[in-house]
Amino acid sequence: MVELLHPAPARRARRQLSGQLLDNSTSHRASVLDTLLMLPIGMDALDARLIRAMWETARAGVMELTRQLGVRRATVRTRLDKLQQRGIICGFEPDLDLRAMGYEVLAFVSLEIAPGRLQAVAKHLRAIPEVLEIHSVTGPADLHCRVVARTNDHLQHIIGCILEAQGINRTTTQIALTEQLRHRVLPLVDLVIDHGEQATTEDPWRGGPPNPPAPTAVRSPGEALAQSLLGDHPEI
Repeated sequence: MVELLHPAPARRARRQLSGQLLDNSTSHRASVLDTLLMLPIGMDALDARLIRAMWETARAGVMELTRQLGVRRATVRTRLDKLQQRGIICGFEPDLDLRAMGYEVLAFVSLEIAPGRLQAVAKHLRAIPEVLEIHSVTGPADLHCRVVARTNDHLQHIIGCILEAQGINRTTTQIALTEQLRHRVLPLVDLVIDHGEQATTEDPWRGGPPNPPAPTAVRSPGEALAQSLLGDHPEI
């Protein structure tokens, strides 16, 4: 014999259960959203596998990439064209080792620029071959530059060339001792590949559970209330 509770406590119990289900669904969707926000945009898992294959076998042609990926030659060509059109693949230049080229010194130079002189100083820096990168940054400095030199004396000469620009108030130079992590992008590509493999077993775009419960049969109000209270224990 089932003892029915007063309707008010029953409604509170149903609201608590609904709240728990909503929290679970919201948590699942938040987790999916966090994953999606971490993924690069503009490419899918096949694009990422193609980029990974090109990185590992730089001399591979379209036929070799077709064999590695297990797709048609036309698919590889189309994907390559689209990746270049979207600017994801922006060139096929060789990856050069600066130390092997004789540039043993790597330094980072921060510049504080007088108001209104930033563009002029940046133009001057672009004319110096040893200045490899220039970034506008926040903080005390206005520009942050990556500079290479053959020796410390050569670095001093380059800094002198930098200071020839009008409007530089102050410079700060840091010399790199050892490289702890080289510039890389493949972990971002692997992130897309891993997400694509996960999506084959579980659809991350849905906020609900993978197997939604089957619809229940229509019951009388008393039976529905009893079922909501008993759950999966009809023998009580």
